[in-house]
Amino acid sequence: TTILSPTLQLMVSLIRSAEDFYCKFLGCMRVASRPREATLHSNCGYLTQFHTGDKMKRSQQWRGEIEIVYSSTGLQEVQNRLKRMIKQGLKISTKDRHNRNSNRFEKEEISHRRDISVIGPNGNTFFLREANDSQSAFFENPRNGYRKFSKGSLPLGISSITIFCAKNTSKSISKFYLDIFQFPVRYDHENTKATI
Repeated sequence: TTILSPTLQLMVSLIRSAEDFYCKFLGCMRVASRPREATLHSNCGYLTQFHTGDKMKRSQQWRGEIEIVYSSTGLQEVQNRLKRMIKQGLKISTKDRHNRNSNRFEKEEISHRRDISVIGPNGNTFFLREANDSQSAFFENPRNGYRKFSKGSLPLGISSITIFCAKNTSKSISKFYLDIFQFPVRYDHENTKATI
């Protein structure tokens, strides 16, 4: 099941490692008005945001995939950052989303890809890719909304978040969002995937 959402809250055990990942690697902008020692709000483009707080002993893991879109130059910068951080010993796993037989791709391949699937330090999976034309037009237009402290954000936005659910349950789960919140639902892949 895929949901489009302006904010995603993921609790972490260490704010410092979260800031390194969300801001220094993904390129989000920290909301400077929030107290640094207790919480981290990271603007991911003008419209979307990650909320991370450190009130948990174990970091929260999203049961699915978080998709972030970039301009072509933004994605190139993330690729360069990834290569540098891997050299520095940061434990980030890369995987080939399009090849189920391969769990990783080589560092040399990173700069030639238009998408990267990354498992962050807390075990969450992020799919980073170049935005299509309609996504670029939407996310880059401040008239669609603007969060303070967004200036300088490398990503354009969180384009979708996916929740992996048990087989044959996506239709009933998406019905909840339709019935309770009146969110429109689109079914793909012979009703095995729902976009809300």
